[in-house]
Order: sequence, then C-alpha cells, then structure tokens
Amino acid sequence: MTRDDRQLLRITSRDTVAVALRDFAAGERLGDLTLIDDVPTGHKIALVAHAAGDPVMKFGQKIGRALCPIRVGEHVHSHNLTTDLVGRSEEHTSELQVTSGYLV
Repeated sequence: MTRDDRQLLRITSRDTVAVALRDFAAGERLGDLTLIDDVPTGHKIALVAHAAGDPVMKFGQKIGRALCPIRVGEHVHSHNLTTDLVGRSEEHTSELQVTSGYLV
C-alpha cells in the first residue's frame, strides 16, 4: 500500500472512529466497512456500533459520547456526538501510543 492509497486514519486500536482522508459517498466499501452516509474529508466514520451514551474514541482519547445509536460506517459529527473536550488539557497526551497509523 502506498501513502496515496490510505483513505482512513486510525491512530490506536482503542479508536472507535477513523478520520476520512478524502470525501466518501454513501454505499462505498472499504474492505468490510460500508459507508452509510456521505462523509467529507476530515470527518469521522464509526468503526464500531455505539449505543446512546457510549464513549467515542479518536486518537486514543475519549472525545465525547454518542447522542443516539451510531451504526458502523455512519458519519460521526455534531448531529450524533456530544463532546467531552470542553475544558480539557493535554494531560493525557503522554499516554498516546501509535499502534496502527493508517487503516485501509
């Protein structure tokens, strides 16, 4: 795989979402993952199903909680995610260990 082939960014195995490295259209397949929604570059895609209230993990950090059920392949953004980042410092950045880099 070349750097240009990389389409999603997942930093750690704890991440429950990945970042889209390009625009995606609903119905596109990436291996076993089928996108449910259009997802613009830089936005999040659910890698696992989330129940309402479940933590959402990105870059090894809890970034918020699901406001409603989120399906695998769904666009994750402010319509279905509430943030936990308000007032947080960088206290946990020393815990971040890159384990997977790019996915797909």
